Amino acid sequence: GITDDLYELGFTSLTLMKLNSMIFNETNVNIDITSLFTNPTIQSLADRIDNHIESDIDIDEIIETAKDMDYFPLTENQLGIYYECMQTEKIKYTMPMGIRFDSNIDPDKLKESVIKTIEAHPYLKTRIINTDDGKILQKRCDDAEIEEIEIVEIDSISNEEIMKRDIKPIPLDNNQLFRFKIYKTPEQTVLFSDFHHIITDGVSLDNFFKDVAKAYKGEEIESEMIDGYAYSLIEEETPISEVSEKFFKNQFAKGIESTVLTPNINGDPDIGNIKLVSDEIGSIFIRDFCQDHSISPNVLFMTAIILCLNKFTFSDKSLITTIFNGRANSNYSNTQGMLVKTLPIIVDGENREMMVEDYIKIVDKAWKDALTHSNYPYTKLSEDYQL
Repeated sequence: GITDDLYELGFTSLTLMKLNSMIFNETNVNIDITSLFTNPTIQSLADRIDNHIESDIDIDEIIETAKDMDYFPLTENQLGIYYECMQTEKIKYTMPMGIRFDSNIDPDKLKESVIKTIEAHPYLKTRIINTDDGKILQKRCDDAEIEEIEIVEIDSISNEEIMKRDIKPIPLDNNQLFRFKIYKTPEQTVLFSDFHHIITDGVSLDNFFKDVAKAYKGEEIESEMIDGYAYSLIEEETPISEVSEKFFKNQFAKGIESTVLTPNINGDPDIGNIKLVSDEIGSIFIRDFCQDHSISPNVLFMTAIILCLNKFTFSDKSLITTIFNGRANSNYSNTQGMLVKTLPIIVDGENREMMVEDYIKIVDKAWKDALTHSNYPYTKLSEDYQL
């Protein structure tokens, strides 16, 4: 029915994203996905489609402009990653992965498929550079040669051996920001990949490997409508929302500080005693529970985490951060880039009389409110409130 709650029907944030893309393909109207989270009914969607107002930013013009540019700004989140990486020489913000295939996967053909996929998404070749006047920019390097992908024939290779051999820092300054290697054993073909997080995220990698599979099967790879370069320009031109600024100002006025675990009770974490207690809850129970209470599994687990942290910190107030994939707009559904947003979640559970069900609703609202204002840069919040 048109007033049924889509969450109750089993939708999650990921399936709502897919629905959003289908709505755009059908109607050419882009609904902000946060609207789907806060009011997920067919009736409200129809209303938003009928009363759609175009953004002040001309995205088509930005996409065309980006094609002729060589240098681009980093997004706020990319800058955050860059500065964190510059503070240490340790391996940080890399995304290593090993995929094991049967031996019938041809390593040479797999190598060609990886190369073809990178060429189809040239943003992955971007380099981070420091200019003479002190700016940090992304440089378009579409024609850059991809570093040789080595194919190693070996009797066997364990995950631990791959980690020891291949997980290394990926230097940020004017460097290729990914690497691949293929191991061929009598039983398996193993693809090792490592990307720097500054150019990719979980959804991007998922899309990347789907495209590798397409290339291997000889299928066409679809280029994204908005690539990482255009995305950085769109963020730069999008004004900071005064409504979001006011929202976070009110949130942080509550005086709730970051939730930090206390040291071990004996003062020496090296000799602290740890007791592990484990239990299992079936996925069917979780799905049914979430449908019955019209929440997402994400909110259920977030509630459990916050309640648990409250027990450890002897506090009923929580400030944690979580992440959102940042693809609120269906134009970004297949964008290769780092789109993830960091969101502060502030929860006040001082009312000890409330039922757990009510507490879940409070966390659900905190999550949806943060989503609604997810375009407000976390780097700015971090500076303003010393997070």
